Amino acid sequence: GKVVSYSHTAYSDDNGKTWHAGKPTPSGGVGECSVVELQDGTLMLNMRASDGFYRKYCTSTDGGETWSAPAADNELIDCDCQGSIINDGKCLFFSNAASATERINMTVRKSSDEGQTWQGQYLVYPGKSGYSDLVDISDDKIAVFYEGGEKRYTEGLDFKIIAKNSIQ
Repeated sequence: GKVVSYSHTAYSDDNGKTWHAGKPTPSGGVGECSVVELQDGTLMLNMRASDGFYRKYCTSTDGGETWSAPAADNELIDCDCQGSIINDGKCLFFSNAASATERINMTVRKSSDEGQTWQGQYLVYPGKSGYSDLVDISDDKIAVFYEGGEKRYTEGLDFKIIAKNSIQ
């Protein structure tokens, strides 16, 4: 009778020739995940959470076949919206509509300790904003593609290039 969301991934061990479904997260209330590989090969799944104003994460040490129990990342404030995470080999970068009340404040955050803490942030757009996606462009720049508008977050799409050293 009750719908419960779970996150899971599809993975390939042969450069995309074949694909396999990984197991879903062991508990629900999460969705719209983004995955990143950490320095030691551990995978981190960053997820939209339906039970609070924060993101959740879990990890996999077997290539995405199974996941640890989702845990809250209280530093990443979230309004129950999709986000994006990437690793440039030195830092993690995360983007989302960083608000506990509504889809506003498109923000990019930076972690130098693989997501244990988030030391830097950059406000990309203070207005209505929603889904986003990050890409690593070069040694000193990333870009964010996101929904944004004045009256509704779905009014348009924007692409911004950001200097990594400006995320403080």
